[in-house]
Amino acid sequence: MPPILPESFVQQFVKQWGQPSYEAFIHAFDSSLPTSVRVHPFKKSIVHAEVDIVPWCPYGRYLKERPVFTLDPLFHAGAYYVQEAASMFLWHILQSCFGENRDIKVLDLCGAPGGKSNLIADFLQQTGVLVTNEVIKNRAYILKANMEKSGYHNIIVTNNDPKDLGQLTGMFDLILVDAPCSGEGMFRKDEGAIREWSSDNVKTCSLRQKRILSDIIPALKPEGLLVYSTCTFNEEENIKNVSWLAREHHLTTVPIKNTETFGVTNVTSEGCTGYQFFPQTHRSEGLFISLLQNQDVQNKPFSKKKPLVSLPKKMTEVCLPILQSPSDFRFFYDPNEDVHFFPQNHLSFLESVMAVSKTIHAGINIGRIIKNDVIPHHALALALDTGDYFQKIELSKEQSLAFLQKSLHEIPEAPTGWLMVTHSELGLGWIKNLGNRINNYLPNEAKIRMDINV
Repeated sequence: MPPILPESFVQQFVKQWGQPSYEAFIHAFDSSLPTSVRVHPFKKSIVHAEVDIVPWCPYGRYLKERPVFTLDPLFHAGAYYVQEAASMFLWHILQSCFGENRDIKVLDLCGAPGGKSNLIADFLQQTGVLVTNEVIKNRAYILKANMEKSGYHNIIVTNNDPKDLGQLTGMFDLILVDAPCSGEGMFRKDEGAIREWSSDNVKTCSLRQKRILSDIIPALKPEGLLVYSTCTFNEEENIKNVSWLAREHHLTTVPIKNTETFGVTNVTSEGCTGYQFFPQTHRSEGLFISLLQNQDVQNKPFSKKKPLVSLPKKMTEVCLPILQSPSDFRFFYDPNEDVHFFPQNHLSFLESVMAVSKTIHAGINIGRIIKNDVIPHHALALALDTGDYFQKIELSKEQSLAFLQKSLHEIPEAPTGWLMVTHSELGLGWIKNLGNRINNYLPNEAKIRMDINV
């Protein structure tokens, strides 16, 4: 039975979209919630039984039913990301705008928990560079963990207010602002979103979105692109904000190709265009998205830098065998004295980002170097760039789940020393086999806490 929605929301929806659309919207509450995932392009593995490919994203898949993802080792290995199908429309936008050019600099301003950032990273194919940001500290560390799971070396995670990153004038080819919103598009899957909704909150969200957009627009390159999106339906947070952007900040909307192929609803106002997804017309929840281009050619590129702390030569030599192509990377210390590697060709950009931001992740965290030994970080097991420096131990699904629950105490005939735990040849984490016992180095925050026998 459909939930009772706030009367002011009903009036707003009917006024904007019409009574037939509202009745179809309500009817959609009676249908089962679709489950979709986006498979990792480089972590090849079988991912559940598939029904259809998401039409606007070649790596998007609809599942026949929703499994218990926590009990799938492939989920923990980063073989796929659970994501609303409508959110994957960002892939179509990136492909339409950049084609095969992946050497671009992208900012995902409101990145947590990481779905769209992971999609952007997939698109970049380790060629360009992605900065993904979250202003709320605990959510920023969730974002960090999800980006580490992707295994890419060209990602920077920051924990900043948009105004801080706005100092990076003229630095980005594309900025995504997936803005905090009133959440109307989540009504079908989240009853809490219904309880929290109010007309006043819509107005508050609209004003907050304007502030966020104003703060970050200086970071766009001349003719750079801005993708603005929300998971809501009302015009105050959507097309009216797009029209405001065009008037106040010298941006123009750019038509997105082939939207009619996918049945996306065009929304227009004051010569501006946006695109709306509905649960009654797509196998997903609600989403609004618009593409704009910067017409301001005055902003000059940011030039300040915060130099990286380089490793001594001997420590660098210890790290070199870990990577398949070490000459492509620079090794450096983070504030905790962990060693990271990052692409040489984007070092200057990283130093600029670090000059204005609280950078909580950059590249791949190798771990610590102690007396010529590498104490590997969890992220290194998930990375794509490692060679055969470490021994690996392939585990069954049952063993992998026990490892992830930290209840695996022995592996018969396993070699001693540091071992990368794998399942379907994908890294899950690290153990150190001491012969008489196994030390499990899985971070506590990655531990499975539910019954693995469900």
